[in-house]
Amino acid sequence: MSNPSQTINSTFEFSIPHTITSYDKVVYTSVFSTGDNIFWQLEYHPTEMENMDYCLLYLIAIPNPEETQTMKYWSKRADLSATIYVKSYEYYNSYSLRTDDYSVRNRAWGKNFIKPLDLNYPITIGVTFMNSKLERNQIDSPMTTTPKQNKFLKLWEEEFNNRDSNDVQFNLKDGVIYARKSILLRRSEYFRRLFQGSWSETNKTLQKNKNNSHYVINIPDISYVTFREMLRYLYTDEISFNNFNCTPLEIFKIADKYLISNLREFARIEINKTLTLNNAMYVLFNEAWKWPDLKDDVINFIILNFDQVRETVEYKELVSEYKSHPAGIEIMYEIVGKLIPKKYNYKI
Repeated sequence: MSNPSQTINSTFEFSIPHTITSYDKVVYTSVFSTGDNIFWQLEYHPTEMENMDYCLLYLIAIPNPEETQTMKYWSKRADLSATIYVKSYEYYNSYSLRTDDYSVRNRAWGKNFIKPLDLNYPITIGVTFMNSKLERNQIDSPMTTTPKQNKFLKLWEEEFNNRDSNDVQFNLKDGVIYARKSILLRRSEYFRRLFQGSWSETNKTLQKNKNNSHYVINIPDISYVTFREMLRYLYTDEISFNNFNCTPLEIFKIADKYLISNLREFARIEINKTLTLNNAMYVLFNEAWKWPDLKDDVINFIILNFDQVRETVEYKELVSEYKSHPAGIEIMYEIVGKLIPKKYNYKI
């Protein structure tokens, strides 16, 4: 049995054949654990895009369900310290990482290394954790980035928008889409109440088509691509935020409207991840102020980075015009109220 006061080290090491690195394929290792519900993965880039003489190695935190629901730093990982390394024939490079900065905004930290001189030998990547809950040494083979086909996604793609197998028709701003009532009922409180007639708007919103075979719901203010992505989540529990025409904010708004709490939270976290010094004020004044929790998220980001945000053109423009915004005065007073304990010299 290990002494509780003794430092426990865990090393996870993976060998990459030179046939993979020679094609500059990005490599992901299998997932590994340093404790109860604490999972990690290594990501290796044989060539750094900005400097062809370097490679890149990242230590990625795989969030558990508890971590996906918070914007705070993931405290259970903070007690660890990690050293990532790359080695090959007559070659070794390493770098020590802090693990107290991992969060939904920063799931991966890494380092660039000068490439090994002789690329005809296998590359070994690894990480050693100090203060790990598990004493383990693992040697494994990496996997490439070829995605596995999700059987639920495949089934959904086959059934989705098939008029014959669905009984609800949505007339959207820029198209028509079909879905199954039984799935909508189970997955959304909004649709459950709508179809069961427990809302006064049911008769206004819900209609039958001429053949009485489909419910018809008119939604003129939502785009086809956004509504489709919401349905994809209801069918499969999968969501993609990589579609340029369907932003995290659009997903947040539709999830809020249709009372899909988990999707709303995922989108809220993604919005936080996309905040920058230059866009935070616009996000706050254009949309986020309408929802108290999202407004607080963006204001907290601004406060945390206030010295830099206040120097941006966006901040100066919005501050000069805030009184014309329907909630401008309230927003600025909230920002000022949170700045006072920080003793900033600010001027509205």
